Amino acid sequence: MRGRAYLLVTLGLLWLAADLWMMFTNIILRETRLGIIAVALDRLPHPISAPVFFVLWTTVFFGWTVLVIIGLRRLLRGRRPN
Repeated sequence: MRGRAYLLVTLGLLWLAADLWMMFTNIILRETRLGIIAVALDRLPHPISAPVFFVLWTTVFFGWTVLVIIGLRRLLRGRRPN
């Protein structure tokens, strides 16, 4: 069980590292293989594409926190006295 918690924390920190790498190296995702998503969003009407873009953006940049929080909760829960 502790192995899964360590895995979640590790994956979350790797996700954070990838996010920071994308921000500091100024990666333009449209020029990568993920550009397919950008093309699909461009074809959608604006009232639909704006919320979808916001959800995708928040998932990419803040999704790592979910993995880290769940992993840390599992690690700390095992150490608390009953």
